[in-house]
Amino acid sequence: MPTKRVCGNLTAVKKRGNAKKVDVVIDASSSKAVDSDDIRTYNCPDCLKEVSDDQPGLTCDGCKMWFHVACEKVSDSVYEFLSNHGEEKSICWFCKGCELIFRRFSSAFVKMEEAQKRMEEKVDAILTKLNSKSVDEEYKEVHERIEQKVDALTSNVEKQGSVSVQDIVCATRTEDKVEEEEIKRRSTSIIIHGLAEPQASTPESRKQEDEDTTETLLHSLNLDDISVHSVIRLGRRPEAADAKPRPIKMVVASEEQKVRVLSKAKNLPRKGEGAPHIFMHQDLTPKQRKLRQELVKELRERQSNGEANLMIANWKIVVKRGSRVDQG
Repeated sequence: MPTKRVCGNLTAVKKRGNAKKVDVVIDASSSKAVDSDDIRTYNCPDCLKEVSDDQPGLTCDGCKMWFHVACEKVSDSVYEFLSNHGEEKSICWFCKGCELIFRRFSSAFVKMEEAQKRMEEKVDAILTKLNSKSVDEEYKEVHERIEQKVDALTSNVEKQGSVSVQDIVCATRTEDKVEEEEIKRRSTSIIIHGLAEPQASTPESRKQEDEDTTETLLHSLNLDDISVHSVIRLGRRPEAADAKPRPIKMVVASEEQKVRVLSKAKNLPRKGEGAPHIFMHQDLTPKQRKLRQELVKELRERQSNGEANLMIANWKIVVKRGSRVDQG
């Protein structure tokens, strides 16, 4: 029986059908959703938060997982309709991930049925024209082999769909959600390269020296109003005196302040202008750093092949403004 819940003026039904309600637990080591009889929480794969008794939610008829209505952007009218027809077996609701997957499967099945129908029509035409017993027997054998292959293919597709859809959807959603959270966590962080290593003898004094150096740098950019939450040297302290200075991670109060700092950083002295080469960039996730490394590699290859005035912007390689040849 569906579980009814009163949410505002709506009587919400979590459509369950005859399926067992899924206990969703995110396994960080495998990024998969697993069932648990001991943990009685029903987590929405979109937000990874529990679908509690006072929240409207729906069970996907594909992956059998529970979703907040708000996370799946289900309208009130659709939700009310599903609430009023929770017992109807002919009415199904799919989450966005399963909807895309089942649409592809449905299209494949339709094409397969059409191909089988055309094949049967051709065989029937041959049978009618020749009208012989031997051909009729051969037709039956061919027809049986075709049906066996189609049945095996259909069974295999259905098996793959029922077994792997939940894992694929959950793993993809979890990976995307983790990346989103990581980007959000780094949204106010800036990486600064080129600031000289502190020379103080104690860790506390070296930390204070880095904070003073960072404050001086912001002052040189007319950014005295920037609120700095923390300044951290990244990596192990180098032993060699002429070693390249470690980068600094600076965390500011807001994303708006971060954008201002990065915008002003364009005014820092460039390499070869007689001053230390200092530059800044957004704190990137490991996934973003890998993508940027690939872009830098491609950029250098294209430059070595003679292309000029190229730069990386918005995760793409583009031609610098004002550098395009006027074709007019």
